[in-house]
Amino acid sequence: MTIALWCVLVAALLPFCFSMTAKAGGRFTPRANHNPREFLETIQGWPKRAHWAQQNSFEAFPMFAAAVIIAHVVPGPNSTATCWPCSSSPAASS
Repeated sequence: MTIALWCVLVAALLPFCFSMTAKAGGRFTPRANHNPREFLETIQGWPKRAHWAQQNSFEAFPMFAAAVIIAHVVPGPNSTATCWPCSSSPAASS
């Protein structure tokens, strides 16, 4: 499994980490589970930011996963798709 595919796995799990952080910081109780959207609208500070990060992660994940999978399916040098961040650094181009 390449680094890029491991990144897809991590990106798939990140929204759930943000969700747990938002709920833990907002003093989420089992009673709040009856109306979670209403509860998440009332939180403030860093739990609210964690909730926004969760929403952004869910929005960005499909495009990221599709790009990584397409890069692995298209024939060609796989090292380009796997090590793209390594080759884009200024030190690598010198």
